[in-house]
Amino acid sequence: MNEPIKTKKISGRDRAYSYVRNIILSDPETAGTFLNEQELADRIGVSRTPVREALFMLATENLLQLVPNRGALVIPPSPDEIRQVMQAREMIEVWSVRHRVADHARIAATLEARVQAQRDLPNDAEFETFIELDRQFHLDLIRFSGNPVLSQMYEVLQARHITLGIKAMKRSAERLAQVLAEHQAIVDALAAGDLDRIEAAIRAHLDMTFRSLVLPV
Repeated sequence: MNEPIKTKKISGRDRAYSYVRNIILSDPETAGTFLNEQELADRIGVSRTPVREALFMLATENLLQLVPNRGALVIPPSPDEIRQVMQAREMIEVWSVRHRVADHARIAATLEARVQAQRDLPNDAEFETFIELDRQFHLDLIRFSGNPVLSQMYEVLQARHITLGIKAMKRSAERLAQVLAEHQAIVDALAAGDLDRIEAAIRAHLDMTFRSLVLPV
């Protein structure tokens, strides 16, 4: 007789952490606002204790600031933090593609599918849907490095990645088309197997993202 498959139970703290990090903090409109423990607990369906633990974890990641008698403040990213996030992403992404030279054609095929999925989105698709595909595009780039520690490090940047990506889209109607062109340039460089061209395409993409976030509209 086959034994039933055991599934790992997700703790209330982890549910709260995932909800706040992936749903609340991915919305640029929440920047500068306070989160209420009880309201979050009611939404998630847990008690206040796991919510408090989750907020503390997010505060250690500098995504929130815990203010006594006020709640958890969603910290708006400063220009310096945006620059630092882009610098960290650049170092990880460039190292990843230089480390797996033999896999460039396979990486290009995978990323081409991501770009096509972005192109195929309907005109009325939510920015969040486009940015989720954008997130997967860059995460695929890292996963091909074969270094799980590097992938985990990159995952830490994902909350900011999503927030900043949506913010960039909302600031400029042209940014979506620019991202598609920049992603395609990365794919084409990978398909050509030109390391310098790949690195230049990644740097150009991240630089344009930074500029779209900090320069006046």
